Amino acid sequence: MGNVIFKFKRSLSQKLTLQGPIDVIVDDKDRFKVEPDRSLDTTLSEGSHTLKVFIFNQDKEMGLVNTKIDVHGGKYEVTYTYDTLSGNGKVVVTQG
Repeated sequence: MGNVIFKFKRSLSQKLTLQGPIDVIVDDKDRFKVEPDRSLDTTLSEGSHTLKVFIFNQDKEMGLVNTKIDVHGGKYEVTYTYDTLSGNGKVVVTQG
């Protein structure tokens, strides 16, 4: 098992425009919402997991990121940022 922290990080200029949560779907079954500038702790079993992370706005998925995370015990941090100008999302995974 590994402890995983999901974070939704906004820049100062995004504080007024990005006010809703991000959606995180793990392995097409477990769904979490993470509020802006907050984090959510969860535990994932060891092994490879598929992540789908996005902002849901006006009935559309925006800034969709599909990625994998390999959990092998320990702690992991998954940070999501959204580029307002390009409309792209980015996920950075760090182990610590």
